[in-house]
Amino acid sequence: MPDLAATGSAEAGDITYLTNANCSVLAPYVNGNAALFKCPTDPRICLYHSNRVPVVRSYSCNGGVGTVDAGFLNSGGGSHSGIPTIPAPGPWLTGGHEESQSQYVTFGKASAFKICSPAEIFVYVDESPWSVNDACFVLSAKVPEVVDWPTFMHQGAGVFAFADGHTELHKWKSNLFALNAPGYTVAVPANSSKYQDWYWLGWHATRNLRTGKVP
Repeated sequence: MPDLAATGSAEAGDITYLTNANCSVLAPYVNGNAALFKCPTDPRICLYHSNRVPVVRSYSCNGGVGTVDAGFLNSGGGSHSGIPTIPAPGPWLTGGHEESQSQYVTFGKASAFKICSPAEIFVYVDESPWSVNDACFVLSAKVPEVVDWPTFMHQGAGVFAFADGHTELHKWKSNLFALNAPGYTVAVPANSSKYQDWYWLGWHATRNLRTGKVP
């Protein structure tokens, strides 16, 4: 998946990455309807084939949900080879980019939902226009830090689609996710409304395999 950041890749306007089965495992299920991947509130415009067009994707997938291939793991996330049958490693769950399984549960199959229910874990998130950079939405669950940023553009709320099929518009308690420029990893102060927002995000992304909690 190409870089679709707010600062702009030309490929951000190319629906091929969403509708071509050679690029996306979801393509056979969407019948060419690329609009499914774009939030109407996403204001980004990119230059594609010398034309200014809206970007094609706003939604990203929880980095701890789904499967990857052995080549991806062995290369540290740099390349792909083989069939994606290995549960996603959940990069950044421990606070750093680690392409290996950690003490935080990831969900490669429905049978992985043992410590929590599918209704508690989001699969897709409407990502902030200033944060979108690839198809994976990652977060820190071990330490209170923000890595990728959910959107704040629905009147201070974000949209999530959960593993049981329901969707939720979640109202944030703080302005933690109110980006107006590209965001990078930042620490979240404890005992604050910002901490509550970080905790909600982590709680609905994974759980500690030993404690059943976050962090």
